Parts: sequence; structure tokens; C-alpha cells
Amino acid sequence: MTKVTDFEAQLEKIISNLKDLQSKGNYKSDDITKIQESIHAIDESWNNAAVKEADGSIAAGQAVLSDMLNDAHELASDLLAALPDE
Repeated sequence: MTKVTDFEAQLEKIISNLKDLQSKGNYKSDDITKIQESIHAIDESWNNAAVKEADGSIAAGQAVLSDMLNDAHELASDLLAALPDE
């Protein structure tokens, strides 16, 4: 498994969790913050607009990963924006 496919799998779970929270509507800002930390950990793996493998190569799927990261960030942001002011 490449880093890209591992991150894609992680992001699929993250996006699914965010969509579940959105559909249930019963969440707190702390719930989203924890998920954002997971997204940020994946973001930190980017180097010069790519996720590099241990051998320095760049695996296929970078654009898909980028789109998934954007989707996760937007969904998390939308959920936070929907919360009433605390």
C-alpha cells in the first residue's frame, strides 16, 4: 500500500464521519476539531504539492487525494459554521 492509498482510505473514513455528523446534526465543535486534527496530519505529509513515498517516488493518485482533502476541509468548515455561537 502506498502512502497515497493509505491517506485516501483515511480520508474516506473522515469524510464519512463528517457526513454522519452532518446528517445527525448532533455534534459539538470539539467533535469537528478532533477530525480536523486528523485532516491536518495528512496535510503535513504534502511536500512540494505531492506526497512522497519512503523511497522518494511520487505515487499515482495525487489529484484524487488533493480533491478529497479539499472536500474534508470544506465539510468540516461547513459543519463548524452551522453551529450556533457559543
